[in-house]
Amino acid sequence: MTDTTVTIRADAPIGTISPRLYGHFAEHLARCCYDGLWVGIQNTDIPQQNGFRSDVLKALKALPVPLLRWPGGCYADHYHWRDGIGPPAERAVRLGLSCGLQVE
Repeated sequence: MTDTTVTIRADAPIGTISPRLYGHFAEHLARCCYDGLWVGIQNTDIPQQNGFRSDVLKALKALPVPLLRWPGGCYADHYHWRDGIGPPAERAVRLGLSCGLQVE
């Protein structure tokens, strides 16, 4: 094993990192994590706004997040934005390659 050394030079800053650089991403996660972020517009059992769970939207709004990328995580690796255009019944179906080949 190789030893690694890190030296932090707090007395010699090289620049300022913009606060706009930081953000978060959200994965829909279906039912992998509680009930997920997306429940769909046809689901009337869970309070939602345009298909997104109302309680999750409320929690996200309370965070000081300058930027939210959705979809995020491994789901974004396979998502094509054009697949989200048009009537839901006519949209392309993709298999979640990172999540056990579930339909997304």
